Amino acid sequence: MTIAGPVAARLLVIGDLVWLDHNGNGMMDGLDAGLEGVQVNLFDKDFNWIDTRFTLSNGSYNFDNLTPCDYYVQVLAPSEDVLTATGGFDPATGL
Repeated sequence: MTIAGPVAARLLVIGDLVWLDHNGNGMMDGLDAGLEGVQVNLFDKDFNWIDTRFTLSNGSYNFDNLTPCDYYVQVLAPSEDVLTATGGFDPATGL
């Protein structure tokens, strides 16, 4: 009989893109381009802050080495921009 040792939990990565949505449709298309330097915050299911990232030159960000559970991502729009909403995203709070 073989007894297996402990199984390591799979770690997660949460990431996406932040872009300038020229036509406000919530989709990256046409002339839309990634935004660099946008603050993105990660919170746990109880809204406790975990970490902050800033988007790269292509608008990408990611949080890695996360244990499996529920998370919230907050995108803080630069002062001159407005967030567009898709998929349950609240542009008022960025969550």
